[in-house]
Amino acid sequence: MLCDFEGRDKQIVVNTILRRLKELNDEREFRNYLKMVNIYSNNRGLEKEVEKGMKMLTVDIEKTPLYKIGVQKGVFETAIVMIKDFKISIDDVAEKLNIKKEELLEYIKQKELNGKR
Repeated sequence: MLCDFEGRDKQIVVNTILRRLKELNDEREFRNYLKMVNIYSNNRGLEKEVEKGMKMLTVDIEKTPLYKIGVQKGVFETAIVMIKDFKISIDDVAEKLNIKKEELLEYIKQKELNGKR
């Protein structure tokens, strides 16, 4: 962060530094290095570049397909408990959990088919 970038694009250099730090360290060490990068970026006027670089490395887990699938499965499993254990109608459960009745019925059907194999 404190070296001469020799005319290279600041953002590319910062992104490269951040990416390499992430690749070469575990999460705890990476956080420690980020603290140092944060301080050094202030000395060099690179705050915006570091912020953009961090956004590049950050993954919004809630936007990943596997997360969405897991959440949907959790909602469907909750619906099944509500229907079977609490004797709530499937229509009421679908409405309360804001899911489509048809999708819930398909999930239940697939689960039963997979359970019989």
